[in-house]
Amino acid sequence: MRITIEGNLEQTGSYGIVSLFLGKALAKRGHEINLAGADILPDRLKELVDGENNISVGESITPQDVRIRQIWPPIWTRVHPKETLIVIQPWEFGSIPVEWL
Repeated sequence: MRITIEGNLEQTGSYGIVSLFLGKALAKRGHEINLAGADILPDRLKELVDGENNISVGESITPQDVRIRQIWPPIWTRVHPKETLIVIQPWEFGSIPVEWL
């Protein structure tokens, strides 16, 4: 399966740590992982995944099977209409906003 992990990937916060480890775990299961970082330079991200199999860095021009996004503020739109979009959105402020439903 082709999967893009998109959003915060810098290792200074929980979003980036979780997203990077999720990508590495999925790659070890044989999935083709594409990392599209919003808060990290591509060269730095390449250093973090150096030697990992099945992982590429940068936005893919090919539609993916799944896009997993973890970023603040959340982005709910799909990049490609046929991708399955999964948004990981921790929420600590009571009920979620109605417009998110």
